[in-house]
Amino acid sequence: IPYVIPSPGLGAGTQGVHNFCPGYVQFFDASYHHPSKWHWYFPGGQPTEDTVPNPRIFYSNAGAHSVRLVVENSFGVSDTVTWTDLIYITANGINFRDSLGNSLTGSVVSCS
Repeated sequence: IPYVIPSPGLGAGTQGVHNFCPGYVQFFDASYHHPSKWHWYFPGGQPTEDTVPNPRIFYSNAGAHSVRLVVENSFGVSDTVTWTDLIYITANGINFRDSLGNSLTGSVVSCS
């Protein structure tokens, strides 16, 4: 019987995002199948990359910002997910959008 190595799976998303004004966003990985490596990409964020499971990123520029996560398990199997325009920074605060670009209900956080 062949043994199938499970994919690490991806579970971080808008549910795993918490924000702290004035522009910090705390990400929490919710991947399954026990990933052992993480590589986050935050174009427009500071830092622009991180390799910890739960990074805290600062956004100083207004506009839409995407996020990409690559996870790998101990078998070397990896998964990648990209959230296009997940975070939207305005003069009034930070909000989060779903994969269709719709603002998520209750997700706007005032930074004033």
